[in-house]
Amino acid sequence: MAGAPWIEDTSLDTLMSTEPVARGQLVDPETLVDDASAQAGTQQDASLQDRTRVQQPDEEGARADAESDQQARSAESILSGLQQRYTTGEAASHAFVDADGVERDMARSLLACTASGVVDGGRTGDCADTAGGWVDGLVDGVKPEPGSSVLLVTGEQAMIPVRVDNATDRTARVRLRVESPTPQLSTELSEIVTLGPGDARSVDVPVRGLANADVRSTVTLLTVDGDALPQRTELLVRVRADWENTATIAIGSVLVVVLVVGLVATIRRGRRKIPENQLAAAMARAQDG
Repeated sequence: MAGAPWIEDTSLDTLMSTEPVARGQLVDPETLVDDASAQAGTQQDASLQDRTRVQQPDEEGARADAESDQQARSAESILSGLQQRYTTGEAASHAFVDADGVERDMARSLLACTASGVVDGGRTGDCADTAGGWVDGLVDGVKPEPGSSVLLVTGEQAMIPVRVDNATDRTARVRLRVESPTPQLSTELSEIVTLGPGDARSVDVPVRGLANADVRSTVTLLTVDGDALPQRTELLVRVRADWENTATIAIGSVLVVVLVVGLVATIRRGRRKIPENQLAAAMARAQDG
């Protein structure tokens, strides 16, 4: 017992009178150390595997995430384009008699490209191109056609004819105005003109030249209320003073008179006459011969 100090010396009677106490199994301490080391190693291996799985994600998952991000960016770009098309089409729709109907049809056509069936089927791009082309046809369908240059006299009001074309299947009602970037040209609004589907007409726009200039003006399409629409074209207006035209006419008239007088004088002179004695001598020689 002296070699085992951890064992308490007690009598059998004392042990029999004590209450039973649960005790653990007797295990070799070296075995406990080996088991603990093995368990720690297993946990370390599991932790390493977890870190490896975190640091090296599945390639298919990464590829799927990249494709999803690309689709999201593509969809965002397409939606932005549809919004821009609608904004432009909404402004141009006021050229038509049924502006609300045109705007409603454009909205339906563009919103159809955001339907889940179109998006899931990967047909958003084709749908956007088709709907955008239809909207562009309405926007550019009613517009003034380019014309040749116009000559105006200073101080006089004149009418500049501008051809307006309606290439849509809707009825349009518009006005025109020639806008000048300089004060040499004063302009007014034209009368309201109604164009049926596929119709074209010449519209007279009132203008007045105020000073000499070559004015590169802009013919703008307007709504009935006078609001500017996106459709427009350029027109060169040459403004000249009245005295310049008068001087040009006077100079031209003088040149014509001088030309006529010269011709008359030439005709009156005709050929030079032969003297009578020379004529008699020639007749005598002819008779002798």
